[in-house]
Amino acid sequence: MKHILLSLLLALFFAVPLRAAETFTIAVTDPLAKELACACIDGFAQRNYKALADHIKKFDESRFGKIELVFAGSLRAAIEKSSRKRVDMIIGKDSVVRHELQQAKIDATATNRLTDKGGEVGFTGLVVVAADDPAKTVADLKKHRLILGPKESEETHAAAIALFKKHGISVPEKPEIADNNTEACFTILENDSDQPVAAVVSDYAFALIEGCDLIEKGALRVLDKTEPVPFISVFVLDSENSKTVQQVYGALFTGYSTPKLFEALESKNGFMHYTGRTKSGHEFIPATKTEAASKN
Repeated sequence: MKHILLSLLLALFFAVPLRAAETFTIAVTDPLAKELACACIDGFAQRNYKALADHIKKFDESRFGKIELVFAGSLRAAIEKSSRKRVDMIIGKDSVVRHELQQAKIDATATNRLTDKGGEVGFTGLVVVAADDPAKTVADLKKHRLILGPKESEETHAAAIALFKKHGISVPEKPEIADNNTEACFTILENDSDQPVAAVVSDYAFALIEGCDLIEKGALRVLDKTEPVPFISVFVLDSENSKTVQQVYGALFTGYSTPKLFEALESKNGFMHYTGRTKSGHEFIPATKTEAASKN
């Protein structure tokens, strides 16, 4: 009887193949990923997310054994490029990803934030003017034409408006918008009117615009910067089960991470807790929902 039972078990084992891990698709829209940025500045904007994918695989091969990395400038483009026409996780600019999720009516959970080389999780918008502009402070911009970034770019829009308001500068109800940071810089440099121009650009982008010689170094001058806002965050779609969300959170925040991985990501401390701002400061919020209207 024992031999018969053993034979049956062996037959079942070999007859039913082990279930292979499903593909887990990660969309990377981080503008400092090496696939999305120029290599003009040594050690900057060359984040290696393939090293992160390898790290996640090692953390749990049964769930993340097959990872597809998709690099794109937007969530929509990433979905179109993905083999499954969908993504499971997104790594990108916090305010932009939130906006895209809401536009696509996709719910997601924010799990982690990536620290930069200084250990910070935020970045700023820079108020820039022409090098020969007589303005010395933001308060001197009362007669300037102001150029902001799109609403979804918090550092060049909402944070910029707050900075202008703080210094007594009125921003039109419908402010002039530049589609990207390079356009904002060229608007200043190509201005041929009597009215001077000031623009707000992302701090990382300004470094690249100068570093890649898109504009002459020193052609623009920085007057001030906005308050820091969240930069790169990780979102897991709610179509994934809660266990997967926790696995991603653990894989990114675990002590299993190494200095070698941090170096590949141009990060001091790797991924930290997702933090939300409260009236009393910052608090740890490991799982924060987006405000999308419906699930994917």
